[in-house]
Amino acid sequence: MPTFPTITLVTPSFNQGMYLEQTIDSVLSQGYPELEYMVMDGGSTDESVNIIKKYAPHLHAWESCPDGGQSRAINKGLVRSKGELVGWINSDDFLEPGALFAWADGWKSQPSPLAVCGSAKVWDEARFSHLRQPSFLGASRAETLSKANINQEGTLFNGDKVRALGGVHPEFQYAMDLELWFSLLLGSPEAPVVQIENTVSNFRRHPEAKSSIQAQEPPGKSHMFAERLLLMQALSNLCFPDSKVPMFPAAGLKKPFNYALRVQVSVSLAQHIVSAFVFQHSIFLEDMGSNFDLLRWLFKSKKAWSPELQPEYRYLMKRGLVHAIFGNPNRP
Repeated sequence: MPTFPTITLVTPSFNQGMYLEQTIDSVLSQGYPELEYMVMDGGSTDESVNIIKKYAPHLHAWESCPDGGQSRAINKGLVRSKGELVGWINSDDFLEPGALFAWADGWKSQPSPLAVCGSAKVWDEARFSHLRQPSFLGASRAETLSKANINQEGTLFNGDKVRALGGVHPEFQYAMDLELWFSLLLGSPEAPVVQIENTVSNFRRHPEAKSSIQAQEPPGKSHMFAERLLLMQALSNLCFPDSKVPMFPAAGLKKPFNYALRVQVSVSLAQHIVSAFVFQHSIFLEDMGSNFDLLRWLFKSKKAWSPELQPEYRYLMKRGLVHAIFGNPNRP
């Protein structure tokens, strides 16, 4: 008889009744034999509770009450989970047929991997947009973390490692997946991460989705970017404890809350990640034609640039100054 790892999935939900039934059905219809599936509803006032009750006999647990936001709802399931693999599927997304079996096969291909990562289809409401590749894995942990790219919809995580962290960070409401990804990769630098060829999930973009709203915001107003910046500020503080790099003033943002890394990190790895991040964000600002934002970012983040990236720093600074004075000929 084949053996299957226990998989725990949590669906956090609030007033997503128009999508919720498809989400629940996409999980339960998998026919996966070792499944813990929980729906944590934040006290919806639409048809959500009736939908959940319809499927209640097949759920490991469910509730509907105020929960303090998405991350706390996810943690209500994760902290009581028994799964070897754990993760969450949001109530406006849905799984591909066979997804749980594909993740299970990936789990069995390596000894206790840190995560198993597949692809996800991206939809604009009912219209297919594109295929999102698995969470980026570089040739080293440093390269993987420098890209700061996780496909949460396509990824399940090592349950023991996630429970040891206490789940996702409860204060994060936008980048909780990235914070968890960083904490796992930094905390278990030798643990394997598995990429599978399967498309395992579907991510739906729609006007009311948090991610869709944040995608329309410039970096200077984006809560999503502010939470990503918290990670980089914490890593930067480790590199420069006596004279911190002012990441938030550099980005023109207010710090949303205090954050400290949940795992130990070497200074050399932190420096590599931070330097790559400040460079990548500079390229983004330059591409956007945001000369003032670029110059402010370059001036205030100078200390974080590694010696290897100093030529790029000088080049970007020169371009930013020239464009600020004479204008950018590539911009109307």
